[in-house]
Amino acid sequence: HYPEWNWLIASGSYLEEFNTEGKETGRSLLIFSLLLIPVIVIVVWWSTRRWIAQPLEQAVAVAERVADGDFTGRIEPRGNDEIGRLMQSLLAMQTGLAGIIREVRGTAVSVAADADQLNSAASTVATGSQEQADA
Repeated sequence: HYPEWNWLIASGSYLEEFNTEGKETGRSLLIFSLLLIPVIVIVVWWSTRRWIAQPLEQAVAVAERVADGDFTGRIEPRGNDEIGRLMQSLLAMQTGLAGIIREVRGTAVSVAADADQLNSAASTVATGSQEQADA
């Protein structure tokens, strides 16, 4: 209502005009979404592969080398995330196991040397006992 002139203003529009525009917008959004979904999937897959799967594969390779007795492989921990901490733990495990192996080898050499000395002493005692028995 326009009071100055005492007019009542009204307009009309066909519902089809609004429906067509809405359908076109909906169709455009659907096509855009269908094109965007594969892109998002590829980006998520690539990110997961790069930041999770590859470092875990490296950790598995390190663990397999250590399980096979190879303590010479280089472990390079990167980052402070879970995978970085896993690699740091694997490095500490590898270093600790290599130290234990060195200690065991050193102890084995020492035991072998002591056994040789005992064998020599036992031979000497046996020879002395035999000489006294013969005399």
